[in-house]
Amino acid sequence: MVIFAFLILITTVAEGHSPPTPEAKEIEACKGIFSKKCGGEFFQNIFLNPKDEIALTFDCCVELVTEKGYSCHERFVTGILEKSPFKGKEFIYVPKSIRLAYYCYFSMFYH
Repeated sequence: MVIFAFLILITTVAEGHSPPTPEAKEIEACKGIFSKKCGGEFFQNIFLNPKDEIALTFDCCVELVTEKGYSCHERFVTGILEKSPFKGKEFIYVPKSIRLAYYCYFSMFYH
């Protein structure tokens, strides 16, 4: 078994490909990050909602918790924070995104 794994590694390196890193696998798993509907709900709640109340559908919480996970949620928020007009305002939006994620995790647990 060890020899088989070694041969695969040699083959991929010889072909000019390196084995996928854990980060590369995570990026691939987040591809498209969220559905259009849920991405819109997350964006609305984090970046456009001046109040701290959260209005999400249960289906979008399911998508965040069971399908994509928190690391994809972080990538989603970080990607938006890198763009104007949100750049430099992490202190406002990161806590809101964390509250949204907690809301979804608790909704799943108590549903």
